[in-house]
Amino acid sequence: MVWAVAFSAVFVAAGAMAVRTGDVLDASREHAYRTAVDAAAQEARDSERARYDALVHDRVLAVLLNVGGDQLDNRELAQRAEQVMRELDATVDDSDGPVDVRELGAIARRAIGADDSAPVPITSLQSAATGTSLIPGAVAHALGNATAEAVRNSKRHAGPDSSIRVTIEASGQAVTVTILDTGRGFDPASVAPDRMGVAVSIRDRMAAVGGRASVVSRPGQGTRVTLIWPMPL
Repeated sequence: MVWAVAFSAVFVAAGAMAVRTGDVLDASREHAYRTAVDAAAQEARDSERARYDALVHDRVLAVLLNVGGDQLDNRELAQRAEQVMRELDATVDDSDGPVDVRELGAIARRAIGADDSAPVPITSLQSAATGTSLIPGAVAHALGNATAEAVRNSKRHAGPDSSIRVTIEASGQAVTVTILDTGRGFDPASVAPDRMGVAVSIRDRMAAVGGRASVVSRPGQGTRVTLIWPMPL
């Protein structure tokens, strides 16, 4: 009986250790996701702060510096001040309010960062049959931030000789953003499905606004990331 109990205890201990290890892994994954979400939120706040800083620097201060000067007459100065005020009013709630699809390029550039020594070319294409050109602000910023994450991944992994380009296409059916690099590529099957950069910052971010994302790559043949948000019927 003692031998049987001791022999069985080995398997019981192994099972208990496996269950405990699974609990630890689940807790670690949940913590990692929370950390990634917090980092994404901080990144969004930093992007918003940079956007406001640029608006204040380029537009507000430019008007204030002309007050009392002789370069602009009062009428022209008033017109510029009114224009700046309209821009400020339009910026206050644009994360929730509608955004013109033609602004996606500017939103993506701000999310990628303006201090890059090698700026990424962004091409915007719009079909004549687009209909309404307004999309929800949350969708616009999700597309911009997911684009920025894809560009950062390309710069980090594609190699120093790689080129990156972004194409934004708007039609009556969908808004599609394509991030293409000519880097070393990789095998997507070898990447864990819960990899934070792709899962949280790209796929989950697009899914949260009703869109989707795909990654196509092969070793030595570059990488293509496609972000799609279907236009409502």
